[in-house]
Parts: sequence; structure tokens; C-alpha cells
Amino acid sequence: MQAVSLRARSLSTSLFLKTLLALSGAGWFFFLLNHLYSNLHLFLGRDAFNGYYDALKESPAMLWGIRGVLIAGIVVHVGTSIVITRRSLESRPQRYHVKKDVVTTYAARTMRWTGPIVGLYLVYHILHLTVGAAMPAGLAHDPHDYYGNVVRSFQVPWVAAFYVVANGALTVHLAHGVSSLFQTLGLVDPQVDKTRNVVAIALAALVCVGFASMPIAVWAGVLVP
Repeated sequence: MQAVSLRARSLSTSLFLKTLLALSGAGWFFFLLNHLYSNLHLFLGRDAFNGYYDALKESPAMLWGIRGVLIAGIVVHVGTSIVITRRSLESRPQRYHVKKDVVTTYAARTMRWTGPIVGLYLVYHILHLTVGAAMPAGLAHDPHDYYGNVVRSFQVPWVAAFYVVANGALTVHLAHGVSSLFQTLGLVDPQVDKTRNVVAIALAALVCVGFASMPIAVWAGVLVP
């Protein structure tokens, strides 16, 4: 009886952790969609892009409130993923002699790798364009010309390449994350599983293509300082 109770508590805790992981990931996903919308103003020109971000800074309380929620979300997301991974390893101390990934997708198998890559990408992105402390050598950060900071940076080949590759890792991470969100919340039906995965991949690809389009547009000469 006690063993059953312990198992039930363990399952309950696992479900709670996975729900936290899914919800914190969902919060960041919706932020990325909004952030993509904001950044696509780049294609409207310097005045539109700078004006949009100037307007955001006119409400510092709201801006820092959103940042606070995002910071809390990333702490919860990373923390729960670490705990879940450790619990999974502890419950299976010995590796399988034969590993079969019949059901597991490529995205699911690489979550432990794409997560840290996306984390490093996030840190660099903040230091690069938000703080201005990681501008490429020879470039100065202009706190009033967001458009110029982005376009001039993407003219540096390694910076543009890094953003494109990092967005590829983000796509893989989101593809599995969005699909897992529905599963964790109990929205599972064998008849719609394939559709759910297709929708997850499509949404992740949308984010990737949207963000990657900016450095590529600079490479192509569509966007100029």
C-alpha cells in the first residue's frame, strides 16, 4: 500500500513538473511570436523600426513587468527541465543495451542539446542588441538607432551566420516543445497526433523563417544601414 502511495506521489510530482515545463515554454513561445512581429518592422524601414521600440520604452513599468515574467519563466523552464532529466536518469541508472527510437522524434532526442544552444543564443542576443555590450569588433552600439544596430551587425558574416544557425536549433526545440505542450495538457488523440505534430513543426518553422529572414535580407542587400 505504501509503495502504491509513493508511486502515486511520484507520478503526481512528475505531471506537475511537466505541466510547469510546458506552460513556461508556452509563455516563451507566445513571446517569440510577438517578438517576431516586433522585429518584422525592420522591413518597414528605420523610422518604423525605431519608432516601434521607442514606443515600447515609453512604458518602462510595463516593459520591466514583461521582462520579469520572462525571467521567471526561463528560470522555471530550465529548473524543471533539469529536475525532470535527473529524475529520468535516476529511474534508469543503466543504459539500455539496445536503444530503439521508433516513436521518439529527432526533435525529442535532441532537446537536451538544443535547449543549451538556445540558452546561449538568448544570452548573446540580449548582450548584443539589448545591452549593446557584445557588438562586433569595430561597431558601436547606438542606443537610439535600433535599426542601425541590427543591420550593421548582420553585415558581419559570422554574426549573421550565428543567428541563422541558432534559429535552426530554436526551430527543432520548438517543434518538439509545442507538440509536447498539447500532450502534457492531456490534449492527446491518436487520430489527431499526426496533425498536431505537423502544426507544431509549421509554427516552429514560421518562427525560424521569420527571424532568419532578417540576416538573410541584409546579406542579400534588401536591408541597408
